[in-house]
Amino acid sequence: MAGKRQRRRAFRPLPPGSDYAIELRNPTLSGGRCSATLAVYKRVNSVISMLLSTVNSCHGYGATGELTLRAIRRASGAIYVLDEWDNYLVWLSDSDLQSG
Repeated sequence: MAGKRQRRRAFRPLPPGSDYAIELRNPTLSGGRCSATLAVYKRVNSVISMLLSTVNSCHGYGATGELTLRAIRRASGAIYVLDEWDNYLVWLSDSDLQSG
């Protein structure tokens, strides 16, 4: 199973050439359960930095072969990554990118 990458602007407007990306990679099914590496990246002027990488459950991935992730960035810099059932998978803070 190949990892899927989803790039979305989580807080608009961001400075030109800047955005965040979330990636779910290397999903593994074992005993009816799915786990995968969840990574959060930041891009500023073509420089990509990993903000977080952690192993998470990918509940629902095995049944459909797809999983919808959603990222929310608040004005405070808090970034939340949720699954398609609105379960919080991770949260982190990054206040480097302010509105443009």
